[in-house]
Amino acid sequence: MTYTEEQNHFFEELYTELEKAMKPEGASLERVDVPKNNTVQKGISIRFEGQPISPAIYPSRFFRDFQNGVSVEEIVFYIKDGLESQRITKNRIMELNRDNAQHDLRTAVVSYEGNREWLKDVPHERVADLALYAKWDFGGGYSAKVTNPLLAHLQMTKEELLRTAKGNMAMQARLRTMKDALIARAVQEGMPEELTEEMRDQLPDIPFYVLNVNGGIDGAALVADPSVMRKAGRNLGEGFYILPSSVHEVLIVPKSTGAKPEELRDMVYRINRQEVPIEERLSDNVYEFDGHTLTLAGQTETLERELPGLAAMHRRR
Repeated sequence: MTYTEEQNHFFEELYTELEKAMKPEGASLERVDVPKNNTVQKGISIRFEGQPISPAIYPSRFFRDFQNGVSVEEIVFYIKDGLESQRITKNRIMELNRDNAQHDLRTAVVSYEGNREWLKDVPHERVADLALYAKWDFGGGYSAKVTNPLLAHLQMTKEELLRTAKGNMAMQARLRTMKDALIARAVQEGMPEELTEEMRDQLPDIPFYVLNVNGGIDGAALVADPSVMRKAGRNLGEGFYILPSSVHEVLIVPKSTGAKPEELRDMVYRINRQEVPIEERLSDNVYEFDGHTLTLAGQTETLERELPGLAAMHRRR
């Protein structure tokens, strides 16, 4: 990403003030370029000595607040308060262990081709043209990728890691009609709940469904879990196409609508370019699920998929 002179000045001022605030907590700060989905962002790493991960703060997320008159000191207070309220401190990071992994892991998914460089350092599984990986969830929107060093620290295999993360994610899955999802979003954005029935009457019936998770973060990763896809098929009672709305959710389109894969791909491509920020963009492709595997819709060949245990088989040879 490119940054303006004003943004760079803000980043440096934020770094200086945040360093002063975190030093009493025993933390040291470092400027880092953090690989994100399809891009790289400037970040501030907050490091506690001897710990396997370092939480990162992204100044760009606070720049608009600064432009709207919020002082750097207020932003630093907000960041520090958020870290403490979610216990992302030295003590919380020390809780990264195999036992806590059973409930603190979740999955995320990105395009493989657009992110293959940083994926080299992250245990992942190939699914169609995507890559599924695990995150450690601190709550409150804070998380960290599980890297190879962290995997070793947890004393887990890649297969155990992803299986556990998938299971945690599946428990949060929700499949809703497009109408219900739009109403829920309107309420979340401040619409009084007493107006929901009026909105329901005004909205047309849209033959699409939204698949995501409670909390709304990284829900598109559900497409890599066959158990979730099979459940979606049972709920719909028919086959369906899967449209990647973003890394956070996908749209489910029943095949009985008569929609054609090529038409759906054109729609996904157009919406990606017009409405989805590049860091949230997943893919321009459309998918379907054959009961076992995620495939590209309308194509006869399934892209390479890394099967659990394959690496272990090669090691035994």
